[in-house]
Amino acid sequence: MKAPMLAAIRGLLIVASLAPVTAGCADPDLFGDNARAEGIMLQARDAEAAAAARRAAADKAHHDGLQAMLNSYMGHTVAEVIAIRGYPTSWVQMPTLRLDQTTASFRWEETTGTRPAMLMPIGDMAVMAPSMDFVCTVTVSAHAFITNPQPKDWFIDDASLEGAC
Repeated sequence: MKAPMLAAIRGLLIVASLAPVTAGCADPDLFGDNARAEGIMLQARDAEAAAAARRAAADKAHHDGLQAMLNSYMGHTVAEVIAIRGYPTSWVQMPTLRLDQTTASFRWEETTGTRPAMLMPIGDMAVMAPSMDFVCTVTVSAHAFITNPQPKDWFIDDASLEGAC
């Protein structure tokens, strides 16, 4: 009889020692005032929103800086851009209505970031999404007044950004 009684007492002691913990979980003021906890949550949410706004402003400033750089290309030659960015990824010569002018479009593509492969939930399944590169494309339109022009002969008319710049 001693052993079952000791086991019962031991069980009661365990339950009694857990009672304040379980009662505390149900107690809304376990960690202090609810208003203080809500205030902390609101501060965290506001800090997250402020960080998102700073990231958006930085992205806009970066994009505006790139656009300002592109605007500085106007009237310069493609050779000058090649000196800065390297040779274009591709270029296409386009027909024009003017016989004394040739027009072309030059494109530079650069990877600005990479998202690693990841599992994506779709319904009750998980599908592996492949890695993805983020690419910024700089397109420059230029004209030349001679046949068979070299990069130094192309004068830039327009420049634009596309993609993840």
